[in-house]
Amino acid sequence: MAKEIIYRFFAGIGAGGIVTFVFLTYLMIIDLNPPVAEIWRNMLGGMLVGVYFSLSSFVFDFEKWSTLKATIVHYATSIIVYFSIALIVSWVPLRPLPLLLAVALFTLFYALHWMGFYVYYRRLAKNFNESLNRDSL
Repeated sequence: MAKEIIYRFFAGIGAGGIVTFVFLTYLMIIDLNPPVAEIWRNMLGGMLVGVYFSLSSFVFDFEKWSTLKATIVHYATSIIVYFSIALIVSWVPLRPLPLLLAVALFTLFYALHWMGFYVYYRRLAKNFNESLNRDSL
């Protein structure tokens, strides 16, 4: 378990770093040069969000929880953690309309991501069951 936590921790840092790199590349393309302190703050925010999402997936490993309960807990903690970081790092302005739009987009991306995993694991289970049925014949 400790090995998995360490692996996911560093995977989250890596994912956050890659996303930050993509945004920095875009800034270079449009010839925008933010101060180093701003880059550092955004990179730290990206890595923290990456670490959170890497570690938070453990909530789906609780066998006693239903998928619905795990999803609700994960979504609720995710929105709290993400917006805590996003507001501190100034990714989202603290005004009603931008906040509402950001929550709507977060929810849309969360739902799309969740559906992608749902379809993937459902297909995996179907293939596994078909494989078991073929082998038992």
